[in-house]
Amino acid sequence: MCCQVLYLSLLLCFSATSAKVYDNTISIVKQYYEHNGISLVTAFVCWGVYEQYLVRAFESSGIRINFVRDPDVLVDILENDIYYRIGIVVDLACRDSQEALLKASFKKQFDIHKYWILLEDGRFSRNEQVRNESSTYEVVYSVDNNIFPEGVLNDEDIFNISYKISEFGIATLSALRILEDSEILYPDEFTSWEDLSLRHVDKWSKIHWPIYGYLSEQMNFTFEVSYQLDNYGWLINGSFDGMMGYMQREEVEFPSTGIFVRKDRFAVTSFAADTFPLRATTMFRQPSLSTVSNIFTLPFNSSVWICCLALCMITIATLEIQIILTVREHIERDMVHSKLSDIFTFVLGAICQQGFHITPSSLAGRTTVFILTLSALFLFTSYSANIVALLQTSSSSFKTIRDLTFSPMIVGVENQTYNRVYMKETTDPELREFYLKKIAPQGEKIYYHPAIGMAKIKTRMHAFQVDTTAAYKIMSETYEEYEKCGLQEIDLFPAPMFTIAVTKGSPLRDYFSQRVRWYREVGLLDRLFKIWMPQKAKCESNAGGFVSVSLVEFYPAMLVLQYGTMVAIGILIIEKFYFYRLEIASRILLFLPHQKLGRTKKRPFIDKDTRIIKHKLVK
Repeated sequence: MCCQVLYLSLLLCFSATSAKVYDNTISIVKQYYEHNGISLVTAFVCWGVYEQYLVRAFESSGIRINFVRDPDVLVDILENDIYYRIGIVVDLACRDSQEALLKASFKKQFDIHKYWILLEDGRFSRNEQVRNESSTYEVVYSVDNNIFPEGVLNDEDIFNISYKISEFGIATLSALRILEDSEILYPDEFTSWEDLSLRHVDKWSKIHWPIYGYLSEQMNFTFEVSYQLDNYGWLINGSFDGMMGYMQREEVEFPSTGIFVRKDRFAVTSFAADTFPLRATTMFRQPSLSTVSNIFTLPFNSSVWICCLALCMITIATLEIQIILTVREHIERDMVHSKLSDIFTFVLGAICQQGFHITPSSLAGRTTVFILTLSALFLFTSYSANIVALLQTSSSSFKTIRDLTFSPMIVGVENQTYNRVYMKETTDPELREFYLKKIAPQGEKIYYHPAIGMAKIKTRMHAFQVDTTAAYKIMSETYEEYEKCGLQEIDLFPAPMFTIAVTKGSPLRDYFSQRVRWYREVGLLDRLFKIWMPQKAKCESNAGGFVSVSLVEFYPAMLVLQYGTMVAIGILIIEKFYFYRLEIASRILLFLPHQKLGRTKKRPFIDKDTRIIKHKLVK
């Protein structure tokens, strides 16, 4: 009897203790889900009658609850509840609880929209090793294990529960170890992730490395680089190669660099947040003005040229009238026999600063010549000064892709895969025309290292499609000051932003997305960009060095000389024909066929002596 009373007393004491534990646990769980605005909770517990207490507690807060015992049923419920946040309570002391966690992990249900609480026999577990020792990194991504926002636990002194306060209000990853791959395009030059002396080598991988360092520290996980590749990965025959291939096969969780958002990659990856912009542009020096225009006609505008022509015509008319009047009055002695052509040559020589072998002797004629010479001096000085300035002036003729397409500009492209892919896939008609005319015919020889391309830009009529960060570094090291000022840029295609990516459906996506956006808001991404990426060199002085005049600048003058010589030879031939017209006509008559005059044939007779006499008379 005494034993039965003792057993009953112990049973009542144990029941009272268990009831207190469950009541306290239910109270904390209810406060946690109320704080996070959860309206539906799925419970994988085996509490017996205490499950009714959980239902009553949640009912008072307007929270619905489902009880499941089968791991497959739990996973099905989680897969269907994808449009709102839900809570999941799992008691590790229940049967099949570990299997339920494994299946939920395999289906990637540990994401930011599902609030998990793991218990052990109704108590909060202090064991952080939730997964099995033999399991892989895919077992559990994130569990709300003793993590509560500040202010939820009102009676922490009673229950003595240790918890962390996350500054983001969401869970950390509980010392998780994750595999990743990295993108190293130049393995021969790569030294380390923090080497600022070679910041241009694999710069995009290096600039993303600190971001994953920040994520691992704040979310309490470690990652291991298991693969180093030199290819981001492109779709070939239905499957990806390179880095995207590892993500497609889920051999890694995320790459340690940013990738581009492309339509074909949505099937194998989830994009979290954009990080840094890639700006690939076509850089070139505008050609000199003499290569696209005739600089000998540019110093004066059309109105000035018309005034110059009017000056010449008025001067010719004035001199002709003066000479006629002064010769009639016997005042002019030097230009008595001058004709209109002589006056024209005289005015032309004065305009060109060449002069003439005679000048008017009358005062009126000399005054006219003085005014003409003085005006020609002013015009010639202004013209020469403008010619010197125009020889050193760059044109602004190339402003669009179409201008480059139909220009004599030689084009080069940086040896990057995205340049090949985006130009081949473009649907823009102007860029497509540019690719077919300027790039495709050259084959692989058009792709080369940025240092080679930037060196070729120094010479005129050469353009280079290059990443601006690589170009700015080379410019700051190898370009003269005036060479930095003369560069122009045309964006061929809008390259997308680099983006943090994870495997398809990974719960890490939402965690990474929140934190990377926060990094941008507080300025961490901007700071990293300024540390790793060279900035565009400022143009301090646009004064150029010595400019030699080449045949390109002198070409219009050579054309004038060439055409003038041809015209002079033509006029000489015409004069010769005119001077020997009678002799030529007589020679032609000698070779004409006999003319029929009735029935008799008469041959025209020309006396040789008569021809000689006529020739002498002409002379």
